[in-house]
Amino acid sequence: MDNLERSLKDLILFMNRNSQFDIYAVELEYYKHEDFEILSQSLYGAEIKKEVTGTRTPSDINDRRILERTSW
Repeated sequence: MDNLERSLKDLILFMNRNSQFDIYAVELEYYKHEDFEILSQSLYGAEIKKEVTGTRTPSDINDRRILERTSW
């Protein structure tokens, strides 16, 4: 079995709650009995509802502001 450590699961949940992007991880379990093989997966990160507010949109950034911040 390839399992995710609890600290990694916590980090994924934290990042998904507090960012504009999503991170997912898949945990796999493999079983074999005689001629039968079973692969079971669990998805982490999809269960979080986004509550990110107050973010800037691409229209908030324009050429003049970029030049002002980068000019020497």
